[in-house]
Amino acid sequence: MTTAASTILPVANGTEVRRYALQVLRKYPRSVYIAIGLHGLAALASLAGPRLLGDLVEQVEAGTTLANVDRIILVLAVFLLA
Repeated sequence: MTTAASTILPVANGTEVRRYALQVLRKYPRSVYIAIGLHGLAALASLAGPRLLGDLVEQVEAGTTLANVDRIILVLAVFLLA
């Protein structure tokens, strides 16, 4: 059994990381841009949840219909799945 001090993980410096990132971008540009786009959409979807919950609480306090509550919950579920 080895100790933690004797097992050192390889660590890349900033130059090596940039070089590798550019290499991946040149080799797989479409995949990289799709991944970046999906991360952006996920970030936007995460902003919708708190807003929808706030709207739901305000509308319930003001006295809204059950159909309106159901609509907000359905939209919230769609954003949570996204």
